[in-house]
Amino acid sequence: SGKTKAQVQELVAVHSKAQPVKKDRIRPKKTRVEKALPLIDSSRAFMGKSTEPEVELKYDVSFEADAEFLQLFEEVRALVGGGRPPITEVLRKVLKEYKQRHCPRERASRRVKRADRAKSSCTSSSSRSQAPSGSRYIPRAVRDEVHLRDGGQCTYRSSTDKRCSCTSGLEVDHITPFAFTANNSAANLRLRCRAHNQLEAERVFGASFMKVKRRM
Repeated sequence: SGKTKAQVQELVAVHSKAQPVKKDRIRPKKTRVEKALPLIDSSRAFMGKSTEPEVELKYDVSFEADAEFLQLFEEVRALVGGGRPPITEVLRKVLKEYKQRHCPRERASRRVKRADRAKSSCTSSSSRSQAPSGSRYIPRAVRDEVHLRDGGQCTYRSSTDKRCSCTSGLEVDHITPFAFTANNSAANLRLRCRAHNQLEAERVFGASFMKVKRRM
């Protein structure tokens, strides 16, 4: 038919019965890999046993993707080069680059290096961390400072002093509300997960007010 294996599989899928969407899954598994023996082990090499199995912990990752994702993946795979590199190699490169560009610690390190190169000794680190007066905008440098200081984790503590373990989807929250002081300095900011940020807002402004605010 002149079609590739992938194109044939797509045709089969299109004309097959629709299946429910599967959940993303990450499962650890033991994998046997071949480990080369030292050259000095001549007796085993002579017997044809030049390698021995070694158990290594790996992960079985499974997820569903749409056509847009697949197109983006193939485009990036072509940019990576080296023929058709394994999926793990492509995703590893993308993840490393994303982390390097967006991780607060990495950004802070780059800022320090730029400052050293520019020899901007006249500008103190404290003045660089100040947000424009009266503005709600919080500079990235200030956000990164707060993120590093709080360890990338929600700072909410329960009545038993147990800290919230959330480390994703974090928001920068004003300790003293911006409406009261217009203070965007790092000292007046903290990390909160969405739920605990909303909880604090309801405590300060009232549940009824926040309910109306969310509808706006």
